[in-house]
Amino acid sequence: NKQMKRDKKLDAKLKKNEVLRKEAQRRVQENNFLLAESRGFLVADDNEKTLKFAQRDLKPLLPMANQRNIFDLDLQFGDYSLDYSHNGRSLLLGGQKGHLALMDWQNKHLKSEINVKERIRDICFLHNETMFAVAQKKYIFMYDHQGIELHCLRDYKKAQFLQFLRYHFLLVSSHYNGMLRYMDTSTGKGVRDIQTKKGTSCSMCQDYTTGVIGLGHSSGEFTLWTPNLSKPVVSVYAHPSAVRAIGIDHAGRHIISAGQYCRVKIWDMRTFKMVDQYWTPEPAESLTLSQKGVLALGCGGVVQLWNNWFREKQKEPYMIHKLKKGTS
Repeated sequence: NKQMKRDKKLDAKLKKNEVLRKEAQRRVQENNFLLAESRGFLVADDNEKTLKFAQRDLKPLLPMANQRNIFDLDLQFGDYSLDYSHNGRSLLLGGQKGHLALMDWQNKHLKSEINVKERIRDICFLHNETMFAVAQKKYIFMYDHQGIELHCLRDYKKAQFLQFLRYHFLLVSSHYNGMLRYMDTSTGKGVRDIQTKKGTSCSMCQDYTTGVIGLGHSSGEFTLWTPNLSKPVVSVYAHPSAVRAIGIDHAGRHIISAGQYCRVKIWDMRTFKMVDQYWTPEPAESLTLSQKGVLALGCGGVVQLWNNWFREKQKEPYMIHKLKKGTS
């Protein structure tokens, strides 16, 4: 009798394990069916390199929906600053000679276009695509999506760079005299004015995870700032020359700085030690990072795209895009 009871317990346990095994197999099959492959990257054969692929070669091989995403804009008003809205649909263009244009780049619909007839230094969207700020020759102006002027901030003179902290409702501006100014866009009042004591900044960025502002200086330093402190949170001597461009990845783990002497450095945000460095054919005038982690460097008439730079040292760019004129 004891042997029969043991056999019954063992059989029940085995049946339960079998049910669990089949359930696990079913879930694995469902996950494999729903698991989508990573999109948006090229895979080359053994005797090919992805950096040899040009847009004109790829366009005929793409579906019609993807072909429409490849287009050129021939703009005649100097160097341009670009900014995308938070949802990624709207594109804001600002030329140095005063040209302002807002468009839905996916369907190529021009929403508004004006010429302010004075120098434009920087642009940025505010809460959404219906409002944007422009750092013009003397003051900061705010416009709506129809190009109508909403505000003129006469207390904010000669701003060089703009950033908007959308989760804090703060417009941050870096000025020619080294001032870093925070303004609450909900009330229109200044929150904090900080004298960096490092002269006119050469570049500016923000950490999207924390709202920390990064500045690149002509002394070769980059600094990180918060509005509750009058001194930088971190100051790192990164290059022997001016920091021409600076950026922080969307995860907030790395900071990228580009110096005057054709060198781009990757820094760990936890320890602020250099992880890797890359050389460019010309000094990188601008850099940006996509949400998928691709690093884009604007070097004169060439745009370099670096993939998987945060995982291991890359021997060469992922892709190269050549332009007729310089990048900005």
